[in-house]
Amino acid sequence: MNLEVEINYNITKGQVYSMAVLVQKALSKSVEALVGSDYALTHSILKDWAEIQAYETKVSDSSLMTLLLDKTPSHLISSVLSLEKISHVLESIGRQVVHLASSTVNLISGRINKEIEELTPMAGLCLKTYNDAIACFFDKNPTPEEIYILINKILELNKVVLDKTVEKVTCGRIFFQNAIEIVTICKSIESIVELSRQIAEESRGSFDTKQIRSPRVRSFANRQSSLAGF
Repeated sequence: MNLEVEINYNITKGQVYSMAVLVQKALSKSVEALVGSDYALTHSILKDWAEIQAYETKVSDSSLMTLLLDKTPSHLISSVLSLEKISHVLESIGRQVVHLASSTVNLISGRINKEIEELTPMAGLCLKTYNDAIACFFDKNPTPEEIYILINKILELNKVVLDKTVEKVTCGRIFFQNAIEIVTICKSIESIVELSRQIAEESRGSFDTKQIRSPRVRSFANRQSSLAGF
């Protein structure tokens, strides 16, 4: 492989990995805040979000530079396009994490986050699903099928949470505004796991994982949150 092409490609893959780490960091803070009723954990998420956005721009620039090089092999073009696609998905997840954090703060302030117990395992599984999806993309392990199992569990919990929320609003156990925050959290988690599914499924494409294998990648699988309880 041409040295210039290899350098540009490695820059792009490193930026995407760093972006994934930032998203994991922000999502972990939001989940821990929701589970532990500690909204102070969410204070730096907007800063993380700004860095995530900056990385998306960097990935677009570096991938374009790689694609414009004359000696970029065809198989590597597919890999670069895959990396750029994942950067856009990560940006979308980061956006949903901001919404999740905002509603979490409002819910904690109203002391409602413990009212529906299924919120805790659902949030923990959301973090685990994201971690597994990144590990799947970079290291082909776990498989997308294993991630689908997690997603189905989350969707089942999501339905339970929404049903309980309607019930508790109807009987006056929680205020309507608190119910809106719970619904927003459910929607954000649903969006995050759907986007995580897209990351996992991208691993089935022409992405050349041998070129980007890194011992740090396995840390995503190893950092799966114990909050999930599964």
